[in-house]
Amino acid sequence: CRDYLAGNLTPYFETGVDTVEDAAYRLTRAAISLARSIPLGAQAYVALETVEVLRKHGLKGVYGLLLRKEFLAAADLLCRVLGINKQNWPLSVHEL
Repeated sequence: CRDYLAGNLTPYFETGVDTVEDAAYRLTRAAISLARSIPLGAQAYVALETVEVLRKHGLKGVYGLLLRKEFLAAADLLCRVLGINKQNWPLSVHEL
């Protein structure tokens, strides 16, 4: 407070330690934004979304993807067990 009132503030700054994780984070952000700016095929789009989920949510995102696949497999098994034929009665997963 004394230095502020005297008008003699010493500037403090952070040296900015750039870790490998910081560089990898910036690189994935740049790659995702570059990939979104060009037209992609379906497989590349799925890969891009997976990388973005992993970047944003980490392992919890991976677990969510795995659980979603397990749910879809369970719904498919339920259709086969109940004898629901897609030609006779087309249902989506949301309608089950």
